[in-house]
Amino acid sequence: MVYKENIYKKQSDNIHHFATKVDLKRKALIELDGSPAAEVYSKELGIAKDKIVDNVMKNPMGRAVGDEVFISSMMQMEPNGTLLNYKRINKNDCIYFLELSDYKETERETRENIQKDVKQISLVFSIDCIYRYLLYTGEGYMNTYAKDMASLGNHMGVIGGGEQYNNQHVNQTMVCAVFE
Repeated sequence: MVYKENIYKKQSDNIHHFATKVDLKRKALIELDGSPAAEVYSKELGIAKDKIVDNVMKNPMGRAVGDEVFISSMMQMEPNGTLLNYKRINKNDCIYFLELSDYKETERETRENIQKDVKQISLVFSIDCIYRYLLYTGEGYMNTYAKDMASLGNHMGVIGGGEQYNNQHVNQTMVCAVFE
């Protein structure tokens, strides 16, 4: 079985935007709703433009695909308000600015789902985004997280940069394969 875990959620106001100008080769989000991407982000979240990239662990962007949201982490902002990302955003993609959820509760739910789905776990192989590692380390949660994952059984976890889940490249996400 394969799983993905997203510790971010849409904000309660559920505001969404559309990517109106992008540069796919550079993974650049130039405009949202016809305005510079950084300007839209800054205005909606009340974050100074020069703090947007520093805010990525609190409020990353999410690209909606059907009912799911896949995180796209910002890595750099250009002077014109273009946001360069680790995940490509396509023209007309629906974008949400996400907020950090109760990650401890999300982790607990993921472990419960794994235990419910797989009765005899022989190995859990997980890949966590480096940004999750940095967040958990900064919150003093990394050791607890590692112990909790090991409670499932044999667990091997690695830190990565740019995870893959089915046909989606994801950021700031944990993906894992669970073997019987």
